[in-house]
Amino acid sequence: MVVFEFLKYQYFIIVCISSKIDRILYNKNINTLENEYAKENP
Repeated sequence: MVVFEFLKYQYFIIVCISSKIDRILYNKNINTLENEYAKENP
């Protein structure tokens, strides 16, 4: 039972961290696309 709770908690942490990383990467990609668009269309 304790092991199950621990694994559930660990899984939750992993999901949180990966979603934060995904959001950071997504924002970086959006900024890069906007910059490329601005270069091509001054």
